[in-house]
Amino acid sequence: MLVDALDRILLARLVDDGAIEVRGHSPAPTYWVTLGGGVEPGESLEAAARRELFEEAGIKRFTLGPEVHVRRLELVLRSEPILAEEHYFAGWLTDADPTLEHLDELERGVLVEHRWWTHAELAQADRPEVVYPGRIAQLAADAIAARRAATSRS
Repeated sequence: MLVDALDRILLARLVDDGAIEVRGHSPAPTYWVTLGGGVEPGESLEAAARRELFEEAGIKRFTLGPEVHVRRLELVLRSEPILAEEHYFAGWLTDADPTLEHLDELERGVLVEHRWWTHAELAQADRPEVVYPGRIAQLAADAIAARRAATSRS
């Protein structure tokens, strides 16, 4: 949950390649998600968060804050059942211009753009875009609060 100085949250738009199924359903053809991904063998959650943010947005310089949420999700990825345990961390920076230059082979063509979202946009019940996870507005509020608390102490 990366927050900028304007309290916006960075999300990535994915184009569904048919590889994911959750509770027997495929997601919308295109949707927005937080940045992140799998933990490699021997890698800490914090190191994975930093690596994934670089791979998916080209961002290296940011403050990694506290974990704000954990979610367990059963899904099928490329015909393989997976029990995912997602750890959401707050992170913040002054500004950044995300890039798609460092995507891995599986992400190219699937992760297609970035966008900074305001909390109001994420809390909007009738927004035309699909955004996951469903608790995104609360997670954004928690990440914004963590950034404000940390920067007010500085």
